[in-house]
Amino acid sequence: MKRIILFTTLLLCAFPFLAQESFFIQTETRYWDKSNTSDGYTLFGTGVKIYFIDFEGHVIHTWNIGTSPRFIEVGTLLDAAGSNPSSSTSWEELDWNGNIVWQYTETRSTYHHDFEKIYNPKPDDSPFIYIANKYLTSVQCLAAGCNATQNYSETQMDAIVEVNRQGTVIWEWCFSNHVVQDLYPSITTTYGVIANTPGRRNLNTPCMPVQKDWLHCNALNYNQSKNQIVISFVHGKFYVIDHGNTFISNKPDSSIALVAYTKKDFLYTFGYPTKYNQVSAPSIGTNRETSTTGNKQIGGNHDVQWIKSGLSGAGDFLIFNNGQNLFELSG
Repeated sequence: MKRIILFTTLLLCAFPFLAQESFFIQTETRYWDKSNTSDGYTLFGTGVKIYFIDFEGHVIHTWNIGTSPRFIEVGTLLDAAGSNPSSSTSWEELDWNGNIVWQYTETRSTYHHDFEKIYNPKPDDSPFIYIANKYLTSVQCLAAGCNATQNYSETQMDAIVEVNRQGTVIWEWCFSNHVVQDLYPSITTTYGVIANTPGRRNLNTPCMPVQKDWLHCNALNYNQSKNQIVISFVHGKFYVIDHGNTFISNKPDSSIALVAYTKKDFLYTFGYPTKYNQVSAPSIGTNRETSTTGNKQIGGNHDVQWIKSGLSGAGDFLIFNNGQNLFELSG
């Protein structure tokens, strides 16, 4: 059985005076318990610049980019080429001196948030994966079984896209191929019993119809040994999907068709089981002073990942839990 480790934070935006104070004080190391910290450095982006600092606060190096940086195993730096990770459509790989050694721009649709360089053993290459927001027409939504009483304008569903070093899409998994609904029995491709279909996403979740940025997936992580991908959905769930058994080397069209097959639904999902009509839902009291999280364990969650080998809890999931929306708002 997998263990899921949750970290909860109190956002600075809830206490704006703390954020305001940071503009008027010197930026420096305020406290450092050397006996309980590991040797190392910190890498972070500020929207326009990346900083690489040591524990004493010394700036070791900077790069003139800074959305969501991360070092990759070959020693280069990977980041989105923009100040907003929710809308970036270009990514760059830089060397230590800031020279671009690889770049990719997505032109088909709106793409956002997390990305990662992986090793795919089948083509023996290091492709790039990222989260995508793909547009669906009203006709497509209704044909899938979305509630016909709703209006579907500029609707989107997330996808995970993989491109090779040449910028060719070689694999793509989309939520629109892995949905379920219980309103229209005649639409047999998606009709099913919601409570018995945890491997698919309910199209007609109460109070959450398909719309623009419907799922808002904000993080992904690739597990090379399992050849699987985990995806964080900000409203309180994460999903594990298969990659290894759905990838056909040198045949992108065949891979994409195989990924869309119903047998390639979620391998595992965690959080908010009431979306599958199971157990108790979050609620708020009539006086709005009392509430319950029901069985919703996470909310506003980000940065899901497998804990790497050699670390405590290796093989388990680690996820950052903001604790948002752990009760249902009324009205």
